[in-house]
Amino acid sequence: MNMNITQKLEGFYSLKVHGGKRGEIDFGTHKNLILDAGITHMLNGNYPLAYIYVGSGSSQPNPKQVQLDAKFAHAYKKNDVKKGYVSAIDSENGKAYGYDRLTVQFGKGAAKGNIAELGVGSELGGTPLWSRSLVLDKSGNPTTITVLEDEFLTVTYEVRRY
Repeated sequence: MNMNITQKLEGFYSLKVHGGKRGEIDFGTHKNLILDAGITHMLNGNYPLAYIYVGSGSSQPNPKQVQLDAKFAHAYKKNDVKKGYVSAIDSENGKAYGYDRLTVQFGKGAAKGNIAELGVGSELGGTPLWSRSLVLDKSGNPTTITVLEDEFLTVTYEVRRY
């Protein structure tokens, strides 16, 4: 018996800045690029969802990248990955999906600066990355967000399997 089984992976991230004088700022949820090195790393038995990295680089993401352009902060939460399954049909893909979701909160002021890129991976140094994305505004255009010294940054990353 021959079987043809395919699996599609998609990554999504959301960003929130909160805790300071500006109040909570929600930057929405956006798709991102899953990199070749990240998939290879995963296929070799290394689970990629442990670290969230932020940086100030602005080059367009491409599948061959293995790190952020200019990483300046990271947060670790390997044991906090939530797994689930959504049986409702996804409107874009027309399928139900399973997910792994990692949410990390950077300490107060730990991600201070202008953030233009983010990534997800399993290594402290940030190489190889599982995914990389530019920070996008609600219209999907590249932008920079500023985190102040009295603010927290919370990043949620979700990988979906269809």
